[in-house]
Amino acid sequence: MVKGRIIAQGRYATVYEWDEDTILKLFREGLPPQMAKREFLATRLLFDHGMPVPEPHELVTVKARDGIVLDMVEGPSMQERLDRRPHPRMDVVTGQAGRLADIHATIHDLTIPRLPSQRRRMVDGINRATSLDDRLRDRVLAILEDLPDGDAVCHGDLHPRNVIMSPFANAIIDWQMASKGNPHADVARSLLVMEAGGEWDSVRVRELRRTFRSSYLHKYCFAAMTWPEEVYLWRAPVAAARLGEGFPGEERWLLHTIREGLV
Repeated sequence: MVKGRIIAQGRYATVYEWDEDTILKLFREGLPPQMAKREFLATRLLFDHGMPVPEPHELVTVKARDGIVLDMVEGPSMQERLDRRPHPRMDVVTGQAGRLADIHATIHDLTIPRLPSQRRRMVDGINRATSLDDRLRDRVLAILEDLPDGDAVCHGDLHPRNVIMSPFANAIIDWQMASKGNPHADVARSLLVMEAGGEWDSVRVRELRRTFRSSYLHKYCFAAMTWPEEVYLWRAPVAAARLGEGFPGEERWLLHTIREGLV
């Protein structure tokens, strides 16, 4: 039994205190064991290459649930900083967006050939998306086929909740989706994740979220010496791959995003 307090909860895992200096990321019962193993191996590779990630120590099993023991990183997430009340000033929003963009560009400077293929993962996700009809699926796969490969480290799920702002340095967490591939696809994925679920926000929060996404994209493009248009090319395939992940409440929005991206 896990006795430490719960630090965080997500769709796939719950994070507990493990001992004084470590945490346990415990995946939900019934998930395939390779999920924990994949994240452990990716995080180990990234730590060994000098990335600012919590050091992973071991894979464990607790009551039929797979888990990873990692170093504890003290500090709020970037999202927690942004969520402080009252709403943050616009310069704080754009400043944090720029910080996220710089972090993402730094990640993409690294290559680790042993990471799994981003393209293969996207194709698998698109093929799992049961709400895509064959015609739409074929169009998305044809677009993906024409887009360039890459060999950069890609986080696959970088957003403000996955950056811990410790007193000494930022730490990047949740590397379950890590792959090698095209950085533009990784940025398109981050934009999509940050856009998801915003329809219930207040007008002010929607404005702040839009400003954050826009600032992040343009500051990333400046840091990486690229153009927003290169990112937009990936929007339909990235949305189709996310559709295959089955996030509740996103199907209608993602189908609209896919069709919009095919125009």
